[in-house]
Amino acid sequence: MDGSIESLLTHTSLFRALIDYLVLALDGRGAVDIADAPLQGCDFDVLKSRTKVEELLDLYRAQFPGIRFTVIDLRKTTFTPSDKRSHSVGDQFAQAGDPRDYTLIDLAGDSLLTDLEDRSKRFRVTMYDHRLMNRRHSRGRHQYLVSNSVLDADFIVNVPKLKTHIKAGITGALKNLVGINGHKEYLPHHINGWPGSGGDQYERRSAVKPVYNALYDMRWRGHSSGGATTLAQTSALRALAKASGLAGDDHMYDGGWSGNDTIPRTTLDLNNALYFYRQGNRRLSTPPLRNVLSIVDGVVAGEGYGPLWPTAKPAGVVIGGWNPLAIDTLGAMLIGYDPMKVRLLKYGFGHPKSLLARISPRLHELEVTVDSVTMPMAGTQSLSFTLPKEWEDASV
Repeated sequence: MDGSIESLLTHTSLFRALIDYLVLALDGRGAVDIADAPLQGCDFDVLKSRTKVEELLDLYRAQFPGIRFTVIDLRKTTFTPSDKRSHSVGDQFAQAGDPRDYTLIDLAGDSLLTDLEDRSKRFRVTMYDHRLMNRRHSRGRHQYLVSNSVLDADFIVNVPKLKTHIKAGITGALKNLVGINGHKEYLPHHINGWPGSGGDQYERRSAVKPVYNALYDMRWRGHSSGGATTLAQTSALRALAKASGLAGDDHMYDGGWSGNDTIPRTTLDLNNALYFYRQGNRRLSTPPLRNVLSIVDGVVAGEGYGPLWPTAKPAGVVIGGWNPLAIDTLGAMLIGYDPMKVRLLKYGFGHPKSLLARISPRLHELEVTVDSVTMPMAGTQSLSFTLPKEWEDASV
């Protein structure tokens, strides 16, 4: 990463352009909420300070007193940094999150994760006790905790940053919806193990990583039960990681490669929930039930090891539209991917439980309008982003 937040976060100037239109539509009365659910270790006050989003909203508050402008932290759990002196992994804290509460959505048999539920006990997300996830995802149960501020909104604007993503390939309109979920333990990110064992955590068999995983699970089980992480646990994990490297293993421990088969399904589940979940009968319905406009900030995009350690890529593009699959297909082409080698897009178009596939044109039918000129999307020229090396096999 080059140290710039411009490749990490949607720029506040884009919010201003969008809010200008929203206040016109509200005609003086209503509410505009800016909501996010960043990593549990993110200091939300620092985030707001760095982006100057409150200063922006103060301008609108003074000009439009009949409209309420709010910034909402949707996370139910936050996490303090580790204390290197005590070798602690930090502390987790519960917080209120969405002031309008959440809806527990169980997609059950409609979840794309049903294909993997025979291995659901091995679903993992880093820095959480996996037992919490196992309560939410098992045979016949696939639950998400979705913000009511999002579900009940009259109009939703999804404003992601265009970035490479080590686990999903691309951050865009689809992947950004991970932020509508309040608890990270509802979000399977990978399956422990390698493909030969039914996992997608890392690519090749390892004798050391299963031991590492067992100790890692023990660490977080103890942490969630209020126990302290010991120096011995920390030292052992470091030693195992070093031994794994000496044995010729890669440094892949959390599904950060093109073979991750879990996070694409979780992401598409959340898109199904937002676009198609009817709260009255608790079922998915087509056509879409909510108005969602996606505007992707690629003026300064992120390449390399996104989403957390990207390098700034001055791409000079803004992508907008109503169809998240089409938007991210274009984003993938600009990055330099073959869209059908990115499982998130492949499943989005082709999986029978992806409801987005029912409302999207076929891949070869997609079009893009640039400067009022409409052309086939297939003719889009790559901007030659630097890909994570674990994703080079998905390039054109």
